[in-house]
Amino acid sequence: AIYRGSPVRQINLDVALADGVWTLNKAKAQLPGGTSVAVSGSLAMEEGEPTFRGPVEVTSDNLRATLDWLELPTESVPQDRLRRVDLFADVVVSPAVLALTGLDLSFDSSRLTGGFAARIEEVPSLTVDVVLDQLNLDAYILPPEPVDDVDEDDRPFSLEPYAFYLSLINLDLKARVDSLTYNGVAVSGIQADGTLSDGRLVVRSLGAGDIAGAALRFSGEV
Repeated sequence: AIYRGSPVRQINLDVALADGVWTLNKAKAQLPGGTSVAVSGSLAMEEGEPTFRGPVEVTSDNLRATLDWLELPTESVPQDRLRRVDLFADVVVSPAVLALTGLDLSFDSSRLTGGFAARIEEVPSLTVDVVLDQLNLDAYILPPEPVDDVDEDDRPFSLEPYAFYLSLINLDLKARVDSLTYNGVAVSGIQADGTLSDGRLVVRSLGAGDIAGAALRFSGEV
């Protein structure tokens, strides 16, 4: 099949219907950029809503080429990034829920594990529980363009302009980054644990075990 001017190869679709349950035995395709996508699972009614459950697997030798084919912007990321990607997750999709569990995502030299679940309600809710082993942010950021004149803003930082956005979503977050490099500084043991509910932000723990030889940790409410 030809899509966006490039061939999509090795398309394989195997679907069966029995006792009101659609079973997707296999859906697989090879996309431009050496990206392979495979999905299987079942679609059935659960609590009156159609719900799909099943594993998803994505592997790519050149994710950048696939993103370019999809006309998604990659110009802001250096050319040697967004290459090798391997993803596996168990997916649940319904009109009200999108969830990925057992997430195992390897990209370039980093690995992200865990999962998340989003629920579409009057106030959407998002639950995130992830661990990232390492990330060199400097490798993903192009050098800034030189600027002749810079206007300094000496006003203290305030959350007040963002207070409205705190009421737009409910969030339960647990995240850990074992090693992060930014602007040449190595940070390890980063942890974020908190909730955002009904506009109230509760930080159970936020900080890092080692920032240039110092430890930082705080908690509180907003």
